[in-house]
Amino acid sequence: VSWFSEEVQKLKFEDIITIFPPAEAEMIKLIIGRACVGRTGAVHPGKTEPLKHSFRKAGVVVGETGVGKSTVLNGIREAMKYCGYTVSSMGDLSSRFNQGSVISSHLAYNDDLTQASLEKMLTAPSFKSIVTGGTEKVENKGTDAIEVVSNTVILANANDVRSEISYVLDSGAISRLALLSTYRKYEQQDMSEQVGRDIHPIANIKYLMEEYDVDEITLFARVLRHCTDAFLEQVESGTNVHSKSEDLLPYFRFQTHKNSLECFIRFCFLSFAIRDMKGQGDYLPELTLGSLATILESTRFVMIDMKANNLRKNMKENWENQKRDLDHPYWAQRKMLISSIDKSYEVFNAHKTDKDLALATEHVFSALTLRDGFSMSKKMSHIVRTWEMVKGEKKGIYRLANDLMGTLSQEELDYITDKSKRCDANWIYGSKYDPKSL
Repeated sequence: VSWFSEEVQKLKFEDIITIFPPAEAEMIKLIIGRACVGRTGAVHPGKTEPLKHSFRKAGVVVGETGVGKSTVLNGIREAMKYCGYTVSSMGDLSSRFNQGSVISSHLAYNDDLTQASLEKMLTAPSFKSIVTGGTEKVENKGTDAIEVVSNTVILANANDVRSEISYVLDSGAISRLALLSTYRKYEQQDMSEQVGRDIHPIANIKYLMEEYDVDEITLFARVLRHCTDAFLEQVESGTNVHSKSEDLLPYFRFQTHKNSLECFIRFCFLSFAIRDMKGQGDYLPELTLGSLATILESTRFVMIDMKANNLRKNMKENWENQKRDLDHPYWAQRKMLISSIDKSYEVFNAHKTDKDLALATEHVFSALTLRDGFSMSKKMSHIVRTWEMVKGEKKGIYRLANDLMGTLSQEELDYITDKSKRCDANWIYGSKYDPKSL
């Protein structure tokens, strides 16, 4: 027996909620499904066995004013309350008192996060534990503290979030955060023109109410049902729901850059393994002025020279075959401002005569910029630590190098590995340069 008519049962999440791109829509379905199903170890109504899902993500919906964030999230919140779930307004997670109702609720909601309040939430000592379903001590004024097992799912919305937030926060907190971009207003307009009617949330909900002769709460209850079924289907099929959520992150519009330095150094080592070592052995050098000069030259060539274009295309294909793994070297090719690679090489040549490794290294990494304008870490201690960490992956780096070399013609390989051939970077400064061509 269903709550919904046969016609309404056919409605899916995307029919009712139209503000999310595909990857973000899949993630928020998991978040809402988790809120309805409960924490890992809970027994869902109609089931006899405890569910084991290990899902741990807090959702922050990010979009410009007027796209319908509040309409959608308020609809979800009201539908959950109507169905008997406990929804709590989320305040300051670092507060000592009155956290019990938040932690034990099914959904903790904040309608308007600012950058400051988001950072405060992510730096709260209890944030990671709450998202993971850990045990927290809670107390109200005048009462003794008690231990409560967290059940809640955090969901909030914000008008803007800065990518550099990932540099100043604990990696564990960032790994539990899902920044869910909405469509832009112009995209909603384009989609409305394609469909032939207004699909902005308010207009779309009104249309569906009239089309199916139902009220708003019924439509959002249908959303809850769809999300719950989707979540349970993942769990019962044996899928690791946490891994599923991680696989979605590379497809998000909003990317954090916690691993940018790591991926760039991984790309540098891959370039060295191909251009300098021709895929032989598994040697990766210590960080010295000499090795930095060699690796920067190889990286510049592989990233920029058009003779290496097929290598880059095949690297991209390898990355996509690995579900856009966030640790893949191609991430650096995709995210780096290519002209800054050329600039960093010039900067190194200007400072290498100082014979100061730390100074030269910091100048090089200061010149490196991501396409969205942000920079990587410039501290020598962090660079050395990351260099040594990635160097430990030498077998995997050489394995990838040989896989990629196997996709090239002998003529292409001979040119790329000929150290007498210098990188031609002039073309990236021309009027017809398009980063997508790389």
